[in-house]
Amino acid sequence: TDRKAEAQGHLTRALAANPNSTEAHALAAAIAYVDGRTTDHDAAVAKALAVNPVYGDLYRIVAGHAASNYRYEDAVTMARKGVALEPDNPRTHAALGLHLLRVGDERGARRSLETAFRADAYDLVTYNLLQMLDSLDRFDVIEAGAAVVKLDPDESPALRHYAVPMVKDAMAQMSARYGFEPQGPIFVEIFPKHDDFAVRTLGLPGLLGALGACFGRVVTLNSPRAREPGTFNWQATLWHEMAHVFTLQLSKYRVPRWLTEGISVYEEGLRRPEWARDSELTFARAWADEKVLSLADLNSGFTRPDTVELAYFQASLVVSLIAARHGHQALTTMLRAYGEGADTETALRKATGGGSADLQREFDAMLAERYAAVGKALQAPEGL
Repeated sequence: TDRKAEAQGHLTRALAANPNSTEAHALAAAIAYVDGRTTDHDAAVAKALAVNPVYGDLYRIVAGHAASNYRYEDAVTMARKGVALEPDNPRTHAALGLHLLRVGDERGARRSLETAFRADAYDLVTYNLLQMLDSLDRFDVIEAGAAVVKLDPDESPALRHYAVPMVKDAMAQMSARYGFEPQGPIFVEIFPKHDDFAVRTLGLPGLLGALGACFGRVVTLNSPRAREPGTFNWQATLWHEMAHVFTLQLSKYRVPRWLTEGISVYEEGLRRPEWARDSELTFARAWADEKVLSLADLNSGFTRPDTVELAYFQASLVVSLIAARHGHQALTTMLRAYGEGADTETALRKATGGGSADLQREFDAMLAERYAAVGKALQAPEGL
């Protein structure tokens, strides 16, 4: 939620109370790693290992935070360090298995998960993931150019005629639009049971608000049968997640959430304009009620149930504004800038010539022009 200073303050107080807390040192190492502060990361690692030289959970914790910030390949690297440091710890093997799944190494993931399961047969996530892999092994595998589509055999005869061409179209159109060929193969796995999708994504069933997920080289989503008819558009979800392949890889997995989600919704609109308009009236009402987030707070909007829907739509409006004023190339420039280590202010100036304050002014003016009339019409009369 971009509250790193607050998190660092809590860690400082925790270490003042207990300088030998290995978990606190691990969290400090994780924050420093994600921020790119190599010296601070190495110092925190050294302090943790000085307390416990075989503390494999140190790297498991760093790996978890790396994955939470889209750094999935880095998470694999860190989890491997944890396994090497403490080979008898089933939690590090299980974590490595989960992270390997996210980068598309399902064979390696199974080996790590089976090692974890032999040591601890009662870990729910490990059991769930192995069960899911058993199911996934029965899926039909269809080559789709630079991608591989995996479908449940009961759905494959019909679904392949829609999903495979759409994956090919997404790869071709977005490769041309962004001037970038993603590292592949890209695995697209479509599940007829929502809980199987949830387990593939997080290791646990549930994940009720999600329809799809992308890890850069792996896309997972619900099939049409996974939800009640008419409750979601699986094709829009697939196109949305395919766009994440490009924004994540092009930025070297350093894109902020508002930009990657905004581009994915924007891409939905390029494919089918009606796909990107589902939340427009809700947003117009929020604008009239002065509940629209500032651009500085937009990332945090994705973490709260009461603002997440608005955050997706607002992010797409910001992306559309940047593309309209500065051309689509500005989006590509921003993504590449993040991949080079730039922060948002630097990326914006490189792509648009202006900073976040300029973008906020332009955005506010656009909203006033676009929603003034409809926003007023949507407000309830006084006294009701």
